Amino acid sequence: MKKYDVVIGIDPDSDKNGVAFIEVATRKLEVSSLNFWQLYSYLYFLKEKSVKLNKTVLIVVEHSNFTAHNWHIKGGNNKAVASRMGYDVGRCHRTGELIEQMCEQLALEYRPQAPLTKVWKGSDRKVTHEEIVSLTGLISKRTNQEERDAILLAWVNAGFAIRL
Repeated sequence: MKKYDVVIGIDPDSDKNGVAFIEVATRKLEVSSLNFWQLYSYLYFLKEKSVKLNKTVLIVVEHSNFTAHNWHIKGGNNKAVASRMGYDVGRCHRTGELIEQMCEQLALEYRPQAPLTKVWKGSDRKVTHEEIVSLTGLISKRTNQEERDAILLAWVNAGFAIRL
């Protein structure tokens, strides 16, 4: 597997995308939530800076096409709730596709990534903030679910272990 100087994990969302930056050599980690146009500006800046500093960059975008299902319906949900969930999943999926097109337009190397297996202690087996702190040892600010998922994407694709 090719080694990169910087790995960016992106968890697409219709509102704010989780974005995690890892400088592989130092394990420097930065995390944020950016709307679509903030993300474009960020990636544009990253492209300019990486060219200037001769750094290799990989963008990893969570891509829901690789999952056979994405059901989060609970017992009391009706058709309207199921329909709304499907609509929201579709919006997130489309945002991911647009982010991939953004990477192509900016000539940034990217890789679509299937959502990682949920093996954590949080609800629906999602990773918790405390688990992220334990895993990375580098983050002090509170994180939301999109940011935590982006961290995991970047962490795994940087070649770091995720088992605690």
